[in-house]
Amino acid sequence: MASSPTPSHASSPSFHGDDDDARSTTSSQDGSQSSSSQLDYRKAYYAKNKDKEIARMKVYYETHKEKLSAYGKEYYKRNRESELHRFKAYRQKNLGRDLERKKLWYARNRDKILAYAKAYDLKNRDKRNAYQRERRRRLKEAAKSAAKGRLDDEPVKSEPVSDHETSEISHRMQKASLSPSGRLHLAFLLNPSD
Repeated sequence: MASSPTPSHASSPSFHGDDDDARSTTSSQDGSQSSSSQLDYRKAYYAKNKDKEIARMKVYYETHKEKLSAYGKEYYKRNRESELHRFKAYRQKNLGRDLERKKLWYARNRDKILAYAKAYDLKNRDKRNAYQRERRRRLKEAAKSAAKGRLDDEPVKSEPVSDHETSEISHRMQKASLSPSGRLHLAFLLNPSD
């Protein structure tokens, strides 16, 4: 009789071992199912109570503002280089997407932007016009003072006239004064080649 219980016990540990393996497989499947169901539950909860959760977060941030701000400042001071690198990498990676978003935003809000620009222009037109008048006046004064300073500093330069040109001009003037019509013809001044 002592030998008969041994074979039944010998088969029983393997049965319990298989049972443990089956339980662990089932529990891992249940764990993945429970985590996904828990995630679905959380999503549904936040979708249903979105306003309440936002209000709760706002209250939390208002009450802990100083602590969170100090932590953020200290964190960014400590990790400045890595954060800058991370930000630059993010910008580089998403440059096209951000540009497209910006274009879409401007297209969506074009009327608002134009209305704001027009209102701003009307509101500040007088101020801007006065500024432009004052700027032009200052530029004119600066140009006049610079020109006056140059004229005062530099003596008037006259080009030396050759004797041949002087004699030619005097000859033409004499010829014009002796014209048969009796009046002075100064056409030679306009066209000296004649």
